[in-house]
Amino acid sequence: MPTWRTEDALTSDPQAEISHIYYANRAGLEDRVVRIRSGRSPASVPLRRTTHIVGNVLLAGAEGKSSMRLRSSWTSHVFDPHHKRTDVFFGHAYYELRRKGKAWLIAKKKTVLQNDYLPSMVDIYCV
Repeated sequence: MPTWRTEDALTSDPQAEISHIYYANRAGLEDRVVRIRSGRSPASVPLRRTTHIVGNVLLAGAEGKSSMRLRSSWTSHVFDPHHKRTDVFFGHAYYELRRKGKAWLIAKKKTVLQNDYLPSMVDIYCV
């Protein structure tokens, strides 16, 4: 999830520029999920209560019958019981899907946070 470099441009190199969230591969994301679920993430205890809404899913392109790109809009409502505060995050998501057998799997995802003035840190359950 890149940050905004300027009002019009996002950062583009997660290795050299700041991102809100960046995982180079699935293993990093899986590790974060394990730490959250196990309670070994002090920043996630107590776990925030969230509702995610995804809409405006559009086909952005396809390469044959085995690959496609989608775009969606999303909003996430997050209640932090520790601080007794509700935050709303919203943005767009871009997906690359690949067919594996009869199923479509997410091969790549980029999330753009539109309201990036954050009251605290943002984590994977917020988006």
